[in-house]
Amino acid sequence: GKSIFLPKAGLQIENIRTSYGISGYYWSSTPSDNETAYMMCFSDTPYVGKYYRDSGFTIRPVSE
Repeated sequence: GKSIFLPKAGLQIENIRTSYGISGYYWSSTPSDNETAYMMCFSDTPYVGKYYRDSGFTIRPVSE
């Protein structure tokens, strides 16, 4: 099997880095509208939703 490691890199909002080592925030490749995009977050409970595109989330890696 194939696997991928997604570290809990936290996020950055307005030059403040937070949740490092606690949560992982990753963008999907799909924008939702002009201001938001789809994302996934994981810590204790995984979450998939939308968030403002100017937030500092980790980019989701893609393998072909």
